[in-house]
Amino acid sequence: MKHLLTIAIILIGLFATGQGIINMPDNNAVPTRFVTCSGSFNDDGQNGDYSNNINGYAVFCPGIQTDRMQLNFIQMIIQTGDVLTIYDGDSTAAPQLGTFTNTTTAPGMFQASAGNPTGCLTVTFTSNGSGTGAGWRAGISCFDPCQAISTSIVTTPAPDADGIVRICQGDTVNFDGSATFSVDGTGATYEWDLGNGGGLNPGAIQTETYTRSGISF
Repeated sequence: MKHLLTIAIILIGLFATGQGIINMPDNNAVPTRFVTCSGSFNDDGQNGDYSNNINGYAVFCPGIQTDRMQLNFIQMIIQTGDVLTIYDGDSTAAPQLGTFTNTTTAPGMFQASAGNPTGCLTVTFTSNGSGTGAGWRAGISCFDPCQAISTSIVTTPAPDADGIVRICQGDTVNFDGSATFSVDGTGATYEWDLGNGGGLNPGAIQTETYTRSGISF
């Protein structure tokens, strides 16, 4: 949107150091937290099947608060009675993204949603004592989500009904800009093109006197 205003948002992404291969911990449903944006998340079986009587709980979180986790399951072979569940958050209280049992089909990518304030994904796995499978392999990564940004401009004098601010030559206009961010507005900067040939002006509030006749956009 350009209405005497250009709002520039600079978001800088950075990946945390990877932890290589992470195997599902058998931690008796006590969460183990991993802060990483690379590597592989596998069942506990290393190069073989997963074990009987596993009760695992893993939480994956990005190293940068505004990033989001994603797990890409490229293999999943789980027997009947054994259950893997993925949650959109940093605990099992978060909404479920998927639950799997008795499957040989890899479900693909799971991402932390824009409405997930932690950016984390949680995975639990339980196996019974009556048979195992080859388990799963999942790639670990993070992404910097594109967020929705809604801008608002208040001018003094106010615009006419058609949205145009009409002034006389030599009059002054005050501009007050703001924005609503769907995720996080931390670090946002505001820059204005006031249509006076002076380039971009930083800051959310501006005042400009127009001494020449014409139209500015």
